[in-house]
Amino acid sequence: MDGRETVPGGAVPVVAPAEVVALLPALAAQHVGVGVTVLAVRDGVVRMLWVNDVFTRVTGYAAHEVVGLEPRLFYSDQWSEVGVASLADEVRAGRAASITLPFRRPDGAAVWLALCLTAVPAGDVATVLAAAPAMPAGDGPAEMWIASFSDVTGTVERSVHLRDAVRAERRARLHLALLSRVSDVLSEPDADEALAQVSALLAPSLVPWAGAFIVEGGLRLVGLDTGRGDGQRPASDRRRTLRRVPPGDPTGAHEIDRVLGGLQPEAILDLTLVHPTESAAALVQGQLLAAEPGLALLSPRVRVVAIHGSRSVLALLAHAVHESDGTPRLTEELEQVLDVVVRRIGLALDNARLYAREHELAETMQRSLLPQQVEIDGLDLWTYYAPSVAHAQVGGDWYDVLEVAPGVAGVVVGDVVGHDVEAAALMGQLRSVVRAYAFEGGTPASVLDRTDQLMRGMRAPRGASAVYGTLMPRVGTPGSWIFEYARAGHLPAVLVRDGQATQLAQGSGALIGFGRRARTGGRAVLVPGDTLILYTDGLIERRERPLRAGLEALLAAAARTQADDAAGIGEELLAALADSPEDDVAVVIARVPRAGGPVSASSAGPRSRRWSMPSDPTAIARSRHAVLRTCEAWGIDKVADAELVVSELVANAVLHGWGTVELRLFDTGDGLRIEVEDSNPAPPVKLDGHAHGVGGYGVQIVDRLADWGWRAANDGKIVWARLRAR
Repeated sequence: MDGRETVPGGAVPVVAPAEVVALLPALAAQHVGVGVTVLAVRDGVVRMLWVNDVFTRVTGYAAHEVVGLEPRLFYSDQWSEVGVASLADEVRAGRAASITLPFRRPDGAAVWLALCLTAVPAGDVATVLAAAPAMPAGDGPAEMWIASFSDVTGTVERSVHLRDAVRAERRARLHLALLSRVSDVLSEPDADEALAQVSALLAPSLVPWAGAFIVEGGLRLVGLDTGRGDGQRPASDRRRTLRRVPPGDPTGAHEIDRVLGGLQPEAILDLTLVHPTESAAALVQGQLLAAEPGLALLSPRVRVVAIHGSRSVLALLAHAVHESDGTPRLTEELEQVLDVVVRRIGLALDNARLYAREHELAETMQRSLLPQQVEIDGLDLWTYYAPSVAHAQVGGDWYDVLEVAPGVAGVVVGDVVGHDVEAAALMGQLRSVVRAYAFEGGTPASVLDRTDQLMRGMRAPRGASAVYGTLMPRVGTPGSWIFEYARAGHLPAVLVRDGQATQLAQGSGALIGFGRRARTGGRAVLVPGDTLILYTDGLIERRERPLRAGLEALLAAAARTQADDAAGIGEELLAALADSPEDDVAVVIARVPRAGGPVSASSAGPRSRRWSMPSDPTAIARSRHAVLRTCEAWGIDKVADAELVVSELVANAVLHGWGTVELRLFDTGDGLRIEVEDSNPAPPVKLDGHAHGVGGYGVQIVDRLADWGWRAANDGKIVWARLRAR
């Protein structure tokens, strides 16, 4: 053995000579895989003393180009004296200090370097200085640092890209959420409230403030939100902070229409709130500053976008362009979002106006087609009409109760073949023709014959059935009535007397439009307590049973009725026969009251009543008559209160609703419950009355006399009231 030690595995270690070992640190520093720089620090100035080859390869500078220079020359965009001082404190405390900065290459590009700084011990610094005897002691560095770095440009760029992508994704989500909320808000039926809420959504999340104008014979500011306050509440919680100001000067309406009429879709007016302008822009400025005098301080520059409908400018959207300090807020991306908002507003407003026009037309048609009823002294009348098609207001069935002469009632029930718009239009024609001939006088048979002749001359595309009769007091027999009638292919009326139900089957004839021979009539005498029922086949016809079985079911149900008023009998028949009708249902019930009036409250009839009435002023009088008769039949006191509450609820439904008004009364055992349904989903509002006119107190009256509320129903609402004890 030569005395050398071995290591595990039998390998023999190689021991370099001392002179070689002395060269190894310099060799390692030169060829290590990271950049290395030796820095000299004196009087706060840092200079580069030496760099390795990796430094040259990464930064693009040769050693002779940087040695003796300050690093700050290459970090000019990111250099910070405070940051360097902080790094120096870390290094002098014996801790490694790290920082990532962009180093400028000779071609102007930047390379990101992750630096790690460590201090050279003072003893080693002295050794270095001792090896350079030519250097004056005062010129030597007070400190020496070693800076190692690696190129992290790719990592930084990926991080920046990821950060930008995250920010862009967040902005996109914010904008999508905003557009979704704008779409929800624009479903609000009140255009003023919808635009006010849009303003609240835009400010302050997207713009410092926003406001909206409606163009209606001028400009009307309907919403302005400055986003002030806590700035964090959702728009729904900030509605009460929105300002609404009166319309501008009416004398400027023509000028506004002229100016706005020339704007192209999504045209933009660039205004300032500081210097006055002319025409429409002046009124925009005036209304904005009237609503918020300090608006110019928030942002003096204004962007006003015209919101077009299919024919004209419908509204304007105004919003701030800069922050109060002049910082631009409106980016290209934000402009695109606002443009989408403007287009959605325009589409929603245009659709709302088109719907309003179509609705007005449909409502006018419905009022002309929906059944009518008058009240005849000495008769208790109840009518009911329900189309089978969901959400429809009219169908092919119809009825009328007319006063064709003083004290004489004309009653007609008819059914046009089919269930489409053509059937409804033909029904309207037939109804008008029968009315005209009924008021001219003549027997019921002659009225139907003349109607048949006219409809054949008009070449009506389809046939119709009808039964028409007159009810007149019987001379010399107080309380009795004579019913004369004729039929045109229609189901016979039913007479109920003393628990027996019979059909009035005389006076038959062909369908209207197919009659070639003169019709014959029938006659019946009604005495006190008798009930006359006229109806269409929708009341009894079902797919699972023949029509004859339906007639038998009607006769049986009519014979079982216990109520002593027409509305109660109608309720019993509907409960027994019309729970799930498959066709339009029209029913007219005429009841001859018994001597002494209705029975007491112990009547066995059902304790609920309903009436369907057209949405016109005649419904108010009819509803009052209905509640009076019902309270008498049920023995309920406080009739005056009930009459007043019903009158107010039905009047509100007529004024603010549309379609059919449905009145329902319920005996709850401890009082009367009233329900009024209409097709307007907007809830009732309790007002303080109109300051310069009459009205506005209806809900207050109901509030004084009853416990009340409302709930949604189908496409509309039901307002209910329960009379409270005095």
